[in-house]
Amino acid sequence: MVERIQPRNGRELSRRQLLALAGGGTMAGVAGCFGDGGEPEGGTAEQITIGLHSDITREFWELYGGVSPYWTRVLEPLLWVGPDFDVEPWLAVDWERTDKLTWEFTIREDVQFHNGEELLADHVVHSIEKLIEQFPQARFSWRFADLENEPVRALDDRTVEFTTREEFAGFAAGIAHNMVAVQHPETDGSEFNAVGTGPYELVDVEREQNARVAAFEDYWGGAPATPELTYRVIVDPMTRSLAMEDELDVGFQPPKAQVESLRSNDAIEVREQLSSRVALVNFNLERGPTDDADLRRALNHAVSQETIVDSILEGLGKPARGPIGSIVDYSAYDSLPPYEQDLESARGLVDRSTYEGETLKLEISNEAQADWVPEQSKVLAEIIKDNADQIGVDIDIRVSEYSAFTDAWRAKDGHMYMFLWGTKSGSSDYIFFRYHSRENTHFSLGEEFDSTVTRGERAESNEERFEAFIEAQQMMMEQAAVLPMYEHVYLMSVDRSVEGLDPHPLSEFIEMKNLRMER
Repeated sequence: MVERIQPRNGRELSRRQLLALAGGGTMAGVAGCFGDGGEPEGGTAEQITIGLHSDITREFWELYGGVSPYWTRVLEPLLWVGPDFDVEPWLAVDWERTDKLTWEFTIREDVQFHNGEELLADHVVHSIEKLIEQFPQARFSWRFADLENEPVRALDDRTVEFTTREEFAGFAAGIAHNMVAVQHPETDGSEFNAVGTGPYELVDVEREQNARVAAFEDYWGGAPATPELTYRVIVDPMTRSLAMEDELDVGFQPPKAQVESLRSNDAIEVREQLSSRVALVNFNLERGPTDDADLRRALNHAVSQETIVDSILEGLGKPARGPIGSIVDYSAYDSLPPYEQDLESARGLVDRSTYEGETLKLEISNEAQADWVPEQSKVLAEIIKDNADQIGVDIDIRVSEYSAFTDAWRAKDGHMYMFLWGTKSGSSDYIFFRYHSRENTHFSLGEEFDSTVTRGERAESNEERFEAFIEAQQMMMEQAAVLPMYEHVYLMSVDRSVEGLDPHPLSEFIEMKNLRMER
């Protein structure tokens, strides 16, 4: 039987209510905030409750023991990503490229799994092989060689050798990703048994409800600050926001319309961070009429990014100019002229295009994924539809579950696909793979684009890599391969007594180990 986690912060509700009441000139209920001796309670909280916008317990995460490797800090990657996108040693302490296709990683000593066993190179081999088996697309995202070509092997107990399918100078930064996590073979998603090396170990899971983790005292990086964390899955943004009053200590992604209300509560702080993600529409470049660059340019000119940020996002965002956010090292943001809203020019481009009144299918998902809020995507889709109507283009919005949405995208069944897209690792290289024809899994921009991206992937110096990737982004926007809307700002509502929770441009790399809360 699954253990139900009871709210532990009845007193916390009183404290927050007290501050709200005090701000209004009344002190009713003060006695409820004091202990038996009449003094305010002190010390550090034994548990912190975190409300998440994404379901970390869904079946997709069975490979990782039934719980997402994002945020929970149960499983860990070989390399970590710092707040400045620097790749940092983690379970691997050193790495080097030994030839064009081969890399060697040295595994940290004295690391224990939650079951007491020592981390060895064989465990890394097991983890990568399982990743490739379950997610074949890992071969494209991280350029792993096919399983039959031995993409990973243990040279000794402390050394792992990786082989890539092609030259990829950004391999080490690319596998600094939570999904490239190391786990023990005892991990079993059907039993919610995740055996990792992280500062927290999984205690129990209630599907679509919550996951509870407990401090791992033998963690190689030192014991975490708080004995227990409970992650509650609250997909509805308004419910998640309201839960900050009496149930949550931290709430991810509160609705932007509620930010001012939350900030009016003296007990709550709203923290914001510009992320690497960009909300955009991908066009189907291989199906008419969106294979016509003039039509795609017209749709770009029909939309005002500034209006979206100011009116829909309450100013909590940044107008986007391309597929890669300005916070990323080799973003071409500064060199990309914006597609200003110009309905007259847009109508002229439609007239010049091959468009003949067809209804374009705009695909969106109704599920929260990563930092994506489905209600917001519906509003954005309606804006695009209305703006397109003003230039004589008809759009039909098709809403589906995420699995059906991605199936339609991969099958190229549709004309437009709305994403919140960005890097989740120390490398943005894989942002380009959907437009590269090497596997033709998505949409190809042609040979010139392919060769430019490949040049960047193989470049040994950052200068050469940046030059090639900026050139690739310029090609994408000159051809209007995407309709960029805004750069995403993710938000956290946080009880002011919570410490050690620092924002990160990649929200999946927020460090929970130092999270603590004063009573």
